[in-house]
Amino acid sequence: FFFRRLYLCPMSAAAPDSAAATAPPQDVAIASQALGTGDRSAYYRNWDRVTEEAVAQVKAEEEQDRKEADHALGLDKDRPYSEADELDREKRAALREAKRRWEKLEAQEQAARVYIEGETEREGRVLEFQTDLCSKRVIMLRDNKACGYVLPSTLDEHQIVKVFIENCVGCTVDLHCRMVTSHLEIAHCERLHVRVRYPTMTVSVDLSQNVHLEFMQNTFTDHVKVYHAGSRALRITHESSGDGPPDEVTADDFQLSKLEGQAAAEEQFVTHYVSGALATDLVLRDVKNLPTTARDIEARQQQLRVALQDRGLSDSDPEAVALLEAQEALTPERQAQREKDEGNAAFRDRAYGQASAHYTTALEALLRSDAGAQCEALCTLYSNRAACALKLGAHEQALSDAEAGLALQADHVKLLFRKGMALHALKRYHEACPALSKALEAEPKNQQIRSALQFAQRRLAMTCEA
Repeated sequence: FFFRRLYLCPMSAAAPDSAAATAPPQDVAIASQALGTGDRSAYYRNWDRVTEEAVAQVKAEEEQDRKEADHALGLDKDRPYSEADELDREKRAALREAKRRWEKLEAQEQAARVYIEGETEREGRVLEFQTDLCSKRVIMLRDNKACGYVLPSTLDEHQIVKVFIENCVGCTVDLHCRMVTSHLEIAHCERLHVRVRYPTMTVSVDLSQNVHLEFMQNTFTDHVKVYHAGSRALRITHESSGDGPPDEVTADDFQLSKLEGQAAAEEQFVTHYVSGALATDLVLRDVKNLPTTARDIEARQQQLRVALQDRGLSDSDPEAVALLEAQEALTPERQAQREKDEGNAAFRDRAYGQASAHYTTALEALLRSDAGAQCEALCTLYSNRAACALKLGAHEQALSDAEAGLALQADHVKLLFRKGMALHALKRYHEACPALSKALEAEPKNQQIRSALQFAQRRLAMTCEA
């Protein structure tokens, strides 16, 4: 600094006096210090200032480089980097508003629930609407032991919505009242006895044991369904007539399932009347993803065959084959493809959370099938879900999905790219570069991968220099 000033101001014999008269005192002091005269502490302070300004400038340039890299890679959260990103942001804002409304609705539903819980050895308790239920219409019986509850018919006028029974042991429940949803849910219960004294169309029993559902006369019609999963020693009885023994069936879901271990709890069964007798069937899903059974499918196909014959079509006719196949149950592979297609549609609509949910369902369906034969399909689903996670800013989840897919196929380009992008977002540049390099080796003309690698290498170099 001071040398530059001296070179730019050559002095004649009279220059010292004129320079001293015109130069600022600070510059004169600095020049004197540089020539070894005067107070040198000011000289060093000046160079400290110059150094600090240079360091600050370098940091500012690095920060600008970082922002440009994040902006180019779509990691900049401050501003949209493209028209598509701006649409993404608008969609996320709309989803946040929808979530807020949903949470408000959930809070309202939660406020409508009354919890009768933590009671022990309380028999014959008749639940009254105002005193016991606090004028609420969703009843939760939870964490009770050796208790007896009666829901009287006087509750009909108050329109009880639904009854839940959870984590109860050694309890009895007498259900006399009508429910708006006609739905009773039971979960995680042991030695529970429920007397159904008013027709209830749907009862679900999950992850329970030694549950007795006793349907009184005229309460178990042909339309009643008892769904159960992961339950042992489920006993269902129905007083079908005033005299004689009741109709009865006992089900153990783990024995009925063809799956092994805890996977058996994922299969659902239904007990219902078939040709005048109680029967238990495996629950399947039809093309509309609605619950059905093999019996129902066969009955529908038989009706369809009759209609096709009336039109002069045989079972081998292409149109007939297509119609009959459409009635078949969804296989895990068909369900996975269906969910994947819906996930892709949601992704295009920028509903990334919804798309991720579809991909998750598809993954679960494939993993229930012969996963070994579905390696490519699994990798695609992991890659798609990782893309959703990146869009949602869930970088750890994106990395986890990418690595899960790469464990199946180590050279999958999209998975390598998603892994590199997730690691870059996590500022793990030394790990991002190898993943992106490997992806670029497989697709050397892919400019998106090339740009991502260049930015990661640049950030890595800047980090090492720092």
